[in-house]
Amino acid sequence: MITLFETKKVAFILAFVAHAVFFVLMDPDYYLHLMTGKYIVEHYSLPTVDVFSYTMIGQPWYLHEWLFEVLVYCVYILAGETGVVLWMSGLGVLAFYITFNAGILDENRNYRAILFALLLFVFYEAFIKPRPQIITFLCYAIFLFVIFDFKYRNTLRFSIALPPLMVVWVNSHGAYILGIAVLCLFIVCEYLSRLMSNENKWRDKKLHRLTIIAVITVLASSINPYFIKHWMFPFTLMNSQAMSYIVEWHSPKYADLFDRAYLLLIALFIIHYIYLKKRPDLTELVIPGSVMILSFFAARHIPLAILTMLPFALATSGRGYEIKNILPASVEYLFKDRYRLSRSHDIGRKEYLINGALLFIYLPDGSENNDF
Repeated sequence: MITLFETKKVAFILAFVAHAVFFVLMDPDYYLHLMTGKYIVEHYSLPTVDVFSYTMIGQPWYLHEWLFEVLVYCVYILAGETGVVLWMSGLGVLAFYITFNAGILDENRNYRAILFALLLFVFYEAFIKPRPQIITFLCYAIFLFVIFDFKYRNTLRFSIALPPLMVVWVNSHGAYILGIAVLCLFIVCEYLSRLMSNENKWRDKKLHRLTIIAVITVLASSINPYFIKHWMFPFTLMNSQAMSYIVEWHSPKYADLFDRAYLLLIALFIIHYIYLKKRPDLTELVIPGSVMILSFFAARHIPLAILTMLPFALATSGRGYEIKNILPASVEYLFKDRYRLSRSHDIGRKEYLINGALLFIYLPDGSENNDF
């Protein structure tokens, strides 16, 4: 008998092969990263000023992605562009596979989880490019796996990997700050949940250990060429005028089919939460909600939102729903029942929540040319 474990391995191997076959090395930053890595390897040092462009030569250069650039150049030297393609596809699919496993709490249940994951992969794979964000996807996925391990499996088996992983992340991409933010936000939510409950679980020794590991992880982020000055770089970059000219830092434009489909995905995730028999706790609301809000303000955060929604949707899907007729077999009955109630009664509290959620999703996009 084929197990879920074997099935998901085959499914993700096929996803990797399909993505690698159709993956094209077309990105405006790819060759800059490649040549920068070449310069670092050949000179055994990081350039402190611009050494490539004609108009900006000699200007100060803050090289915060140097490790990724060295790695991509080494892969290119060893295996050529085919190797870069396989490496990028492999890291991207591996990140998605890790988050999928984070949310699977029962290996013997529900093969539909794989189909759901592959549906989300269609949205996610568009962001797998030869850029340092690929390191962020993988590191972020591992951070999520660790906190899911703690929350749903009551173990810290891989938490010791977070500090060394942060050293890699902080030297590869500026989004390392999101890993720190999610880890700290998770710990705060867990402490608050324990304080608000009647049980005295806030004294949980494992949570204290995770807190210590989080502190070490934050300190590990100072292991970079710029030391603690690097902590301010992501905020300086996001507040710079250049961000207004970079499309991926703009909010999604819902006139595009892809962005509308993503909006529908958000709505389905919220509806899933609203109809759960057991309500989501503080952590299950705050973590995915925060990342989804980030994706409303910058399209580059959409893949991180997808990586976050996937395990939370899977982990909570086993709780069942409050109404039986939400199942596809009873869709007709559901609409007839709602129509009958609407003629004599107000809509239910769940529908109020859905309407409010949809309104909240729509409002953050403040573009003047919104055709949605």
